[in-house]
Amino acid sequence: MGERFFATEILGLEAKTADGKKLGKVDDIIVDTRSGEIRYVLLKDCTDICARYKKDPDGRRVVEFKAIDVADGNVILSLAP
Repeated sequence: MGERFFATEILGLEAKTADGKKLGKVDDIIVDTRSGEIRYVLLKDCTDICARYKKDPDGRRVVEFKAIDVADGNVILSLAP
């Protein structure tokens, strides 16, 4: 991890857990303006795994994570507890 990528490069990609389980498609991100870090990924077409996360007004799941990576055309999320 630790590579850099543009936000536009991950929009529309399939999001998966670190162990390869499908989560949904990346629709947008939320950035902390103080730190510059991505705080949340907004997913659409979610699987049951991300049902525990709140929905935004557009019905997307707001997913918090510990780490994010891009590999083999997928966004890999290490989910926060």
